[in-house]
Amino acid sequence: MTVATDALELDKEFYLQTIAHITHIPLMLIRADGSCELSFSGWREDTNPLIEDKAFSQQLFTLAQEKKASLFCDFFSIYFAVCKWSEECAVILGPFSESEASPSVVRAFSIKHQVRLRPISLCPNYVVCSCLEQMYYLRTGQRLSLSDLLDSAVVKKDLHVQLDQQIMKVMIRQFESIVPHNDGSWEIIRRKSIMNGDLEALQKHRDAPFAGKRGVIGPTPLRNAKNLAIVDVTVTSRAALDAGLDSETVYCISDGYFLQIEQAQTEMEADAIAHIAAEEFTKLVKKLREGSYHVNENTSEYFIKARDFIIRHIYEKLLVEDIASEVGISADYLETLFHRELGLTVNDFIINQKIERAVLLMHNPKLSLDGIITMLGYSSKSNFTAQFKKRKNMTPGRYRRYLLNEYLCVPEIKEQSEDAAPADT
Repeated sequence: MTVATDALELDKEFYLQTIAHITHIPLMLIRADGSCELSFSGWREDTNPLIEDKAFSQQLFTLAQEKKASLFCDFFSIYFAVCKWSEECAVILGPFSESEASPSVVRAFSIKHQVRLRPISLCPNYVVCSCLEQMYYLRTGQRLSLSDLLDSAVVKKDLHVQLDQQIMKVMIRQFESIVPHNDGSWEIIRRKSIMNGDLEALQKHRDAPFAGKRGVIGPTPLRNAKNLAIVDVTVTSRAALDAGLDSETVYCISDGYFLQIEQAQTEMEADAIAHIAAEEFTKLVKKLREGSYHVNENTSEYFIKARDFIIRHIYEKLLVEDIASEVGISADYLETLFHRELGLTVNDFIINQKIERAVLLMHNPKLSLDGIITMLGYSSKSNFTAQFKKRKNMTPGRYRRYLLNEYLCVPEIKEQSEDAAPADT
């Protein structure tokens, strides 16, 4: 090793943190097994693809060992930068993009790696490549070509040709059919119905005949129907967000529907799931607008921060004192705010949110009821059952069977009898 390399190894934490600050991109030093040695990301584990997707982390480590330094295009415009640090470790910068990634791309990226959504960092490729060039030189004493690094991020010309050909095929098909795509009013009406919580208007919109036709965005009729359904759920979830629903709730619901769409066996089933999702979001918006959860210009900023903190951390054990400390007020004043805004104690609001989150999780037939109870931080099944029954007027098991058999039309999963002795976890 050179003197510079020895010094860099001794103070690698300071150096890598500086790179992270320069680029404003999450940076991790990972080992061959995908585990993390150093992290400068500020991301929770459930939002970090390098933590949640070990196979992907190992793939990037292997790329760093083979290429020494490279840009890796993971999904459309979302990149990762890799650099070999040693035989045992690699530096990973990412995810990042040169331009703002669309919500649908970010959503697809999160689904691919099974992580919660988080905005993608913005940074020009040449800045990242300059950092890689410097890092590699300091570690090895060897120079890399900046142009070669940039070329590794460029979409190849033949792919551009393929894209142009696909666009031309769609244009020719539309010309030959003499039936245009639907105009923008179709989506505007749908969004407006959801944002107003207007189920009747949504139903009329669904029953109205198309003036044009929907696009072809899949290689087979079933794949096309699934892709269109995913687009519809993305649009409706965005409308729900714009109407004021919290992002955690919206993302939890939409992710569940995306998975359900992928399991659809027919075009009609995929379309039906998208309509069910639209109805679900519309009902939630209606509840928001009619209830006392609706935020207006007179709502306390402390209340909003506390409410959002509870929703973001709903899977954790939540104490009133900790929430108050997080938003910077006393526990007594926090209780006063919740009573004024909702007519509830903070603990009652927490329980309500846990029960509502449980209902959302029940939409997923792969999750057992015991698993849901544990996820939400309950140590006693009987305690959860009592709180659920008080708010929903039926036991969790019965409510689950209603959702799976009547609402989502999927096979019932066997649960432990609710009459059995409660199991502490």
